[in-house]
Amino acid sequence: MTRMFSFKVRNACKLLAIAVIIGSCIVATLRAPVAHTVFAYAPAISVSGYPGPGDTVDVNGSGWPVRDSITILYDAQQLATAKVGFELGIVGQPIGAFRVPVVIPTNTITGGHTITVNDVTAGLTQQTGILVKAEWRQLGFTADGTRFNPYETTIGPANVNQLTLDWSYNTGYTGQVYPSVAEDDLVVSNQAAEYLTNLNATTGQQLWQVYPENAESQPAVANGVIYETSLYLEARTVATGAMLWESDYLIFNSDPVVANGMVYATAQGGSAKLYAFSQGGCGQATCQPVWSYTGTGGVIGTPTVVNGHLFIGGSQLTALNPTSGALQWTGTITTGETTVAAMVDHNMVYFAANSTSNGGTLYAFSVSGCGQKTCSPVWSVYNPHGWGRSPAAANGILYIGSVDTSLYAFAEANCSSSSCAPIWEGSSNRPVIAPPAVANGVVYDTLASGTIVAFNASGCGSATCSSLWSHTLSAFYDDAGPTVANGMLYVSNDAGMLYAFHLPSTASTCIATRPRRGGCGGTVTAAGGGVIIP
Repeated sequence: MTRMFSFKVRNACKLLAIAVIIGSCIVATLRAPVAHTVFAYAPAISVSGYPGPGDTVDVNGSGWPVRDSITILYDAQQLATAKVGFELGIVGQPIGAFRVPVVIPTNTITGGHTITVNDVTAGLTQQTGILVKAEWRQLGFTADGTRFNPYETTIGPANVNQLTLDWSYNTGYTGQVYPSVAEDDLVVSNQAAEYLTNLNATTGQQLWQVYPENAESQPAVANGVIYETSLYLEARTVATGAMLWESDYLIFNSDPVVANGMVYATAQGGSAKLYAFSQGGCGQATCQPVWSYTGTGGVIGTPTVVNGHLFIGGSQLTALNPTSGALQWTGTITTGETTVAAMVDHNMVYFAANSTSNGGTLYAFSVSGCGQKTCSPVWSVYNPHGWGRSPAAANGILYIGSVDTSLYAFAEANCSSSSCAPIWEGSSNRPVIAPPAVANGVVYDTLASGTIVAFNASGCGSATCSSLWSHTLSAFYDDAGPTVANGMLYVSNDAGMLYAFHLPSTASTCIATRPRRGGCGGTVTAAGGGVIIP
């Protein structure tokens, strides 16, 4: 019995040892790197988002080896590296997926580009093409307010005189139309009709229409979301206009600005305030501001955001921290003057401030202030007639209209003293009130008569220059600046009309399926009695 028991024990120990060895081998096998040749990978990639210079898009992948490192390139430029994770739903085979946010280089050119994903370990490569567009997404093109589109390549000084009317859109109401071009669609706000509509930017056909109360601003668009100010700040989808979230009732009537994950806008109820909201909302239907600011005498107009500073107008220039709303410094202007929109170029803040009876002044301040709580301008230029709404800037030149019927150009480098003289002026026959737009060597502006004019941005070699091209729209006042994007020029007037111009060689495929709501190459008449056709 004893020998038999010992035999069983010895055999059991042997079996246990064998089991341990086998188990160790299994564990070692599981921990060892997976041989890629064992599995049949089918790697794929795609890009989601709206690719524009400086925009963030997601590069998505599936069917890649798990735990491998991948490299993502934009053409030949490396943008990011990442690790492949497990792909949900895959059983019995270690196949992985990834989603990596990448930023399109700001110095890119518009048009077709290639996204490449490389897995050096597995020897796998996949590519996909993307189309990069430079859209005019908010009042100042970008949050710095320069109204300069550096990516336009179609319309220039040599062919701007060939611009022809492609299509027009009649809202059916008398009121200023404020267009933003973004993410392949043209988003339009109309004050008198109090509605927001989305048109196809190429054909002018209406895609959808909604009715915010008292909508009277140029919308801002980012990542598929429209930010519109009316009695509320509203966030809606570009695709359908559906509401995502809104603010409380605050009576907004300035243009919103999107920057650094925030949306900024001023409200005019009671004591005017600047409000800052999270760009992504708050997870609720109604969102509260992250912060608000009320300055002495209130603040008004469109904010400008750049390099850790937010500038807002009113009876003075106010500089705030855009993250917290903390006051940084203020800039003094002439008593009785009011400014509504600043812009920043080459570390200087430029804006026009006008009075109701005594002309106006063009001001220049240092972005960083003066080391004191209150700062004086670096230079200023007084105009007894009054300046236009706000300046634009491109390649070191400031452009601003005047009530005296001229568009003025100032070289920033020539304005280091207490004053500044224009290097040339563009002559017209009506006051130039709207803010200019600059793109590909051409500066555009609209006159008080509703006429659109275009000048060579470099001047003409003389003190006074004639326009390269002009087109009379109608005899109505216009203070909404023109917009240039993707080879198209958009301009409006306060008769509720929006016009789209193009070069003859870039004709659209417009088909007027609803001739009373949109069309091609001519004025469209809205339905009688103010009825909006859906």
